[in-house]
Amino acid sequence: METKQLASRIITRLVLVCATLVVVMLGVQSVILATIGTAGPEISRTREETKQTQVDNEVLKAKIRELQTSAQVTDTIENELGMRQADLIRLESPIDSTNAVALVD
Repeated sequence: METKQLASRIITRLVLVCATLVVVMLGVQSVILATIGTAGPEISRTREETKQTQVDNEVLKAKIRELQTSAQVTDTIENELGMRQADLIRLESPIDSTNAVALVD
C-alpha cells in the first residue's frame, strides 16, 4: 500500500512539474510574440527605407559616373587636344543675310 501511495505522489508531482513548465513556456512565448509583434511594423519600415536608400545610392553613383565622364571629356579636349571654349559665336541665319556675333562668358 505504501508503494501505491508513493507512486501516486510521484506521479502527482511529475504532473504538477510538467503543468508548471507548460505554463512558464506559454508565458515566455507570449512575451516573445508580443515583442516581435510590436517590432514588426518598425522592421518593415526599416527594410523599405533600406531599399529606398539603395536605389538612391545607385542613382547618385550613376550621376557621379556621368559627371566624371563629362569632366574627363572636357579635360581631354582642353589639355590633350589643346582646344578651348570659344569666346565668340557667329550666328548665321539663312533668312537674314546679316551675321550676328555673341560674346560667351
